[in-house]
Amino acid sequence: MSKVGNFNKYFQKIFLILVLLSLSLIPWIEFINANLSELDFIFNDNLIVLLVLYFFLVFLIYLILNFLTYLEEYSLISFIAISIWIFFQHSFLKGSINGFLQYTSISNDYSSEIALILIISLIYLFFFIIKGKKIYTQFFIFFLIFNLFFSTIQFTKNFYSQKKNISFKKYNNDNLTNSIKKPNIYFFILDAMMPLNEFKDYYKKDLTNFENFYNQKEYIYYNNTINFYPDTAEVLTSLFFLDKIFIEDGNYEDNNLKPNIYKKFPGLLSERYNPILISELNKIGYEFKWIGNSYAACSNYNYRYCLSDKKEEYIDLYLLQSFLEKTPLVQIFNKLTESGIVQKYLRIDQQGDAIGKLKKFLISNKDYIETKSTFYFIHHMHPHWPYKHDEQCNYKNFPGNTNFEGYKNSYLCVIKSITSIIKVIEQSDENAMVIFQSDHSWEMSKISESKYGNRRQIFNLVKNNIQCDKTMTKGLNNVQIANYLIGCLKNN
Repeated sequence: MSKVGNFNKYFQKIFLILVLLSLSLIPWIEFINANLSELDFIFNDNLIVLLVLYFFLVFLIYLILNFLTYLEEYSLISFIAISIWIFFQHSFLKGSINGFLQYTSISNDYSSEIALILIISLIYLFFFIIKGKKIYTQFFIFFLIFNLFFSTIQFTKNFYSQKKNISFKKYNNDNLTNSIKKPNIYFFILDAMMPLNEFKDYYKKDLTNFENFYNQKEYIYYNNTINFYPDTAEVLTSLFFLDKIFIEDGNYEDNNLKPNIYKKFPGLLSERYNPILISELNKIGYEFKWIGNSYAACSNYNYRYCLSDKKEEYIDLYLLQSFLEKTPLVQIFNKLTESGIVQKYLRIDQQGDAIGKLKKFLISNKDYIETKSTFYFIHHMHPHWPYKHDEQCNYKNFPGNTNFEGYKNSYLCVIKSITSIIKVIEQSDENAMVIFQSDHSWEMSKISESKYGNRRQIFNLVKNNIQCDKTMTKGLNNVQIANYLIGCLKNN
């Protein structure tokens, strides 16, 4: 064969591989499109890493099947691309099967397995269909190109509709309008921490020592505090907009952003945006510092807000889990998480410990604490599932997100962490304003069917050192107490 012939052959192979990678983008584009309001994908380096890994796996599948099968190149490309597309329909098929089974006497416990069997069967069927005639190959490639085109159009439309409403004014902590030192504010979000009184009642647990401790330290616990929403993204988005920003329709999972709102938490903390809370803090001389977790890592969005300019040591597992959510692989991922294998190698049990990170910072940065007026936003990912600690905060695996013993131990671990950080703040920053609140209550299905079922009821422990009306913190939720602080500090 001539050199020209060899060149054309290799060029054709490269072209077909590029076609395969392009067609395989459909699930990825649909994923980005579905989550555009919550995560700032455009500048997320973790997204690029995962996309490269995804392309690598697709290419690996191509090499294996190219070796094992005798399909023509175009047929092989069509088969792999359509198989990937079918694979990402798992959650849709599972939901459809659940919908069907509810009208029968058959249990839906195995709907996921049924969906997986159906997927395998369809992929097997498509192999023989494509192997038959070239017209089928052409049809499926056309089908995928059609999907790719409209997915891209939809993404472009959504992205630019957001862009119209975005102020691209970049916020930075160096542009402060008031240099007078004011009390530092520590705003802790304890993810999924149910109210203290409900925990004591449900678990019959005596927490007198903890109550005596925070009373002695002049902290006040407020019962019956109700958040506007029962879910993390909704609650924290509202916090940074200082207002209720979702249109409620009875189902928190289907809440929609108001037309003038462009981003959900944590994407709104990207350096391209200027959340109202941070803007208002900036006007009264406060820096904003953020300690995140595996769900939302500061370094993935805006280094200016991070306590350290170093990349946090973990990969974005939340992003990975979200991407896999539509596939059967999410169950494998969750099982590995529950088994402790993932934790062993990626130290997930440490990724949610935002309180521990703050403690290290306070101990070693006394000069910064004393000279800067800072609002610290600490999103502690416990006692939220997965439950990986005993009540002394030692690593211990409690499999499953409905593990009542796991939640209890994780909750008591948070109590221990609160006690510890209060002592550190007292020693290093005794005049600080300190707020411990949850975003929502415990989310377990059995609890939600009982008298403890209001996910909007939250944990609320406050020490008010701001020279304002100190009684006003009573019963204020995330958004209300943030507005109180801004209003109070503006007048002082």
